[in-house]
Amino acid sequence: MQFFDGFTLKLIMVVLMVFDHVAQFIPNTPYWFHWLGRLVAPIFFYLLVEGYEHTRNRNAYMMRLFKWEE
Repeated sequence: MQFFDGFTLKLIMVVLMVFDHVAQFIPNTPYWFHWLGRLVAPIFFYLLVEGYEHTRNRNAYMMRLFKWEE
């Protein structure tokens, strides 16, 4: 049973990263804002693995991930 799709997870990651950036740049914010931001990395890695598993051409997928310019 799938609770969240990729787009929903990305929206959650954006919100969590906003909390982390608020804690980074605004003094006297609660420290748990950083904890929320640290949840983004495992979700990001999960989405990377899901994309790798469901692609047809894994070499092209890896090239897109590591390509720095358009």
